[in-house]
Amino acid sequence: MHRPLHVLLLFGAAACGSDQANVGLEATAQEAPAWPRAAATHPPDLYSQAGLEALVAEASAALDKGAGVRLRQPVPAVLLTAERALARRKAFAAALPEGSGATAGFEFLADFVFSQTMLGRYLPDEKVLYVIEDVVRAHAGEGPRARELLFAVVAHELTHAHDDQVYGVFPDPLQLLERMGEGDYSELPALQVTMSLLEGHATWASELACAAAGVAPLRAPTLEDVRDAGVFEGGDNPLAQGLAAAGNTLARLKLVQYVQGREFCGRAMDFGGEPFMAQVFRSLPLTAEELGDFERFKVRWAEEREADTAEAAAGG
Repeated sequence: MHRPLHVLLLFGAAACGSDQANVGLEATAQEAPAWPRAAATHPPDLYSQAGLEALVAEASAALDKGAGVRLRQPVPAVLLTAERALARRKAFAAALPEGSGATAGFEFLADFVFSQTMLGRYLPDEKVLYVIEDVVRAHAGEGPRARELLFAVVAHELTHAHDDQVYGVFPDPLQLLERMGEGDYSELPALQVTMSLLEGHATWASELACAAAGVAPLRAPTLEDVRDAGVFEGGDNPLAQGLAAAGNTLARLKLVQYVQGREFCGRAMDFGGEPFMAQVFRSLPLTAEELGDFERFKVRWAEEREADTAEAAAGG
């Protein structure tokens, strides 16, 4: 089956790329999970599995404290080079039946996902957080800056894991592609809105976690960054130039997800914290107009809540 790249690239929600690093770098009632504890003294090397696990524990605690985002269960994290991450994903996909749901869609993007631009990625089919060591090293080296960058990336990705565990709202790219193969493109606008919410939630929550931990966050993308986005280069090959132009358009669409989603989710969490974000995800699908105007969404939400209350009263 032909899989349109322009659609699959919109599914990069569960990823934190170096383009975001270059522009800078929520409450529930369930019992908190038992996270591994970092040693009180002699902390492990940042670029080690033990160091990553300690950082994941710190970031999860900061998400809970600063944003009210509490994972239902710990998320395994692996520290890999881009090459080893790609090999692991291929092995994971090879062990599954052919066309296994979301995996089939994500595998089409494997070379892009684990390129020299991807800092980290939570994969909802594997339920694992990948951190790409060589990319982080290239952007931050050693020392405090590396730790701050990695903390922000991990907090962002853990929010994606939370949204997968708690809200279950990650779209299945294979199902969408099957519909598109039948000529049905009607779900694309809703897809862009959903991915904007996922990216916006992860961006805003990770900023709150960084504030709680006293860590500098990633600088949030702006509309100016959208305008200036240039991720792919075409060289002298006309075909490659055409693909690069399409790729840069998609990069802008992805940054739009960060910008619009962050604005909406910031206002939603200022209004009602993580419990209200739960209401937002339960209200899917949102329209593009609601995404761009939080007050419009809030009116719709209030009307639906009033109608539910009246129906419950009538039934009682």
